[in-house]
Amino acid sequence: MKPTTIASTLTMRSAALILITTLLYQEAHVACAKRDALNSKGSQHTNNAVADQYANVMDETTGETSISAISTTTDGIVNGKTATKKVNLLVKYKANLSTQQQQMQTTRSSFNSTKLNKLTRSKVISDKRNVIEVEVDEEEKDDVVGALLREEDVWLVEEDFLVHKLPISPSSEQASHQMHVKNSNTNNKHANLRRTKEIQQYGLDLIQAPLVWEAIESNTKKYTNTPVKVCIIDTGYDYGNEDLPTDDVTSTETKYGDAFIDGDGHGTHCAGVIGAIGDNDRGVIGVNPDPTKFSLHISKALNAQGIGTASSLIQAIEGCMESGSKIISMSLGGGPNSDIFREIYKEAYDEGILIFGAAGNQGSTDHDYPASFPHVVSVGAVNQNGKQAPFSNFNDQVELMAPGVEVLSTYPNDSYFTLSGTSMATPYVAGVAALVWGYFPECSNHQIRNVLALTAKTMSKNNFTCDFKNGYGLVQAKDAFDMLEEYGCDAGGEDPNPLSDGGVGGCAQALPELNELSIQLTPQPSPKPTPNTGTVFFFLPIDTTTQAPTSGTTDDICRKLQVDLYTDQHAIETSWTLERIIDDTRQEIKSGPPSNMNYVEEKHYSVISDCLVDGSYEFTVYDEFGDGINAPGYYTIYLDGEVLATNSNFGSSETTRFLIESSTPVEVRQPTDEWVKLMYEDFIDGLGTFTQGGDDVLYANELFGRQGLVCIQDGSNFGQANVYSNDITLDQAYSRFKVIFSYRASGMEEGERFCLDYSSDGGSSWSKANCWRSGLSFYNGVWYDDVSVVFQPKTVVDSISVRFRGLAGDDTDRVYLDQVQLLGRS
Repeated sequence: MKPTTIASTLTMRSAALILITTLLYQEAHVACAKRDALNSKGSQHTNNAVADQYANVMDETTGETSISAISTTTDGIVNGKTATKKVNLLVKYKANLSTQQQQMQTTRSSFNSTKLNKLTRSKVISDKRNVIEVEVDEEEKDDVVGALLREEDVWLVEEDFLVHKLPISPSSEQASHQMHVKNSNTNNKHANLRRTKEIQQYGLDLIQAPLVWEAIESNTKKYTNTPVKVCIIDTGYDYGNEDLPTDDVTSTETKYGDAFIDGDGHGTHCAGVIGAIGDNDRGVIGVNPDPTKFSLHISKALNAQGIGTASSLIQAIEGCMESGSKIISMSLGGGPNSDIFREIYKEAYDEGILIFGAAGNQGSTDHDYPASFPHVVSVGAVNQNGKQAPFSNFNDQVELMAPGVEVLSTYPNDSYFTLSGTSMATPYVAGVAALVWGYFPECSNHQIRNVLALTAKTMSKNNFTCDFKNGYGLVQAKDAFDMLEEYGCDAGGEDPNPLSDGGVGGCAQALPELNELSIQLTPQPSPKPTPNTGTVFFFLPIDTTTQAPTSGTTDDICRKLQVDLYTDQHAIETSWTLERIIDDTRQEIKSGPPSNMNYVEEKHYSVISDCLVDGSYEFTVYDEFGDGINAPGYYTIYLDGEVLATNSNFGSSETTRFLIESSTPVEVRQPTDEWVKLMYEDFIDGLGTFTQGGDDVLYANELFGRQGLVCIQDGSNFGQANVYSNDITLDQAYSRFKVIFSYRASGMEEGERFCLDYSSDGGSSWSKANCWRSGLSFYNGVWYDDVSVVFQPKTVVDSISVRFRGLAGDDTDRVYLDQVQLLGRS
């Protein structure tokens, strides 16, 4: 087919962007196979089969026969002739170019040039997005790419690449290469599973899926479902499997044939995790056991060996988008940080699709793609004990964790296999998203993403909400369901416009503040005896000329009450009440936890956030065992942003009484409005107050026209670069702190960040105050002066220290710090 014919097949309409990708891995894989055949002491036949496998992948890449697709022998001779090395390029044209214009440009320039006249094959990859694939001799590649990029109608050119599935070998606890290895029939006791009772995998309990099923079943009239379509991009689907849905299952075929045939099994396994049928007395149970409450779309991007190409992945994603899918699950990896795919996932996110990808199985800080794109939620794996699997990648893009070790699921021919890998964890999270979203269909993909992160079970050892190794933690279906039921879609924050502006990924994903969520308070009479222990009295008058009216009437005066709760390891023992005292009677305004529920261990809750009118109130927190909320757990009461009370080990109960009135002041608890300077460091004479040092820290006497700078130079490993201050002993108790500083970044790629932490125990543990991300918070080469951050420890503290921590990619990344101030406020 001639290139001009390719151009003429493009439809006459505007395209969003134009792609070009090149397939260079063919010769490398064939060369590796040939090398293994020469060096291995094993079977020659086996190694030749490996070479043939990769050659066949290249053949399927083109969909046509070419000399490069024929199995190459070890001497590089094919049919008596030297094999010609070929390279595939994906070319994406700019928007607003008609077919005729593209054909004219192509015919008169690029493809008729002497440097491009060796094109051996070309085809349309995406008519909608104006993407074509061309094949050229490898020796012509650089000239062809250069000539194409000089054309006005070409937007982007990239090299094609291979993608592959991401399970790991069950024989290796930490596999570095990611070839698919399934347990054989002789080793897998579940290979031909026939049971009269279904097996409920350990992973379902870890992610709280049964709790959601029970809640829905207990009140079917209250909870109505709008089925969510989930698109699985993988090796196909064993349609007709005894334990998988068949109704309303749609598909997209690429060059690898019928999507309802799975020659590998990997795609069928992932499908079973999401939706293996429940209550059918056979096999296993998926996260969504009722096939009437969700649907599937199958996009076959990988072949029978679990390997595909960039072009097949483009077509698979496009199929998901056109099918009406709300969720995409991708248990694959191997691609680069491609601008082409970055744009595709961004476009899908803006269309309201929530995308999940496997973080990778190298057990390292490597960024595997597509999971590490900002608009894809990167999923890591945990074992049966809820601990991070040793093979699971950890980096700044990992956002959620799910079960991924020895996961039993469906396989072709009505069989069942156990696999491990982040491939298995990904459909667990996709399944949770479908399970929850179906009951809150008015929420956006961005809001569902944020709620899953907010309610994840933290796995951080330092009590951070999110950390470098496990993201926000283990996904929790019931907690997400409850949060959406209590707060609605607002729990996920306001949607940015466009939606993609909110897609960052990992710990930098901008989540809404829990204390800003609002619950409607409905007073209900409920007389209760006054607790006789631990009572604290606060009387707070208000200024009637400055207060906003309550939402109920313009004649009332109101104050904003907020109560935050962080549970300990015995959350089931914790409860509380808020009461309004009128004469000798009490009205229960609100209590917690909600009926028929308990709080979850080591979780943050904003239990009250509302406006109170004039009156006398009591907030009482109870502990059934009598030892309070064990630290670091706590409760804190705020009125108009000021702390009324905060405590942890309060015994059986503690009551805070406060009065809101507009006339006669009784007793005023005045906070200190002025900030007190606790530390100032300009670094002119060295590290000064920061002589405690840190890791990978540089000092400059003079740079960028300034005297005295501290530089964090490297944040490439889990032990990130950092510089921290001396521990500052406070002469009085302070509850809030402010840091003001100047900084300038250099070499920081988009998405890389640095953070400010604080410690109140001499550096034994640190809490994050804020982070700044390149491309969002700052740009390289610009000084940002008087940057201000306010943070509030959980309790009043006697000492404080601060730390700047780098999270960049290599030792050429820099963050320069100057004029650091620390202020306190009681």
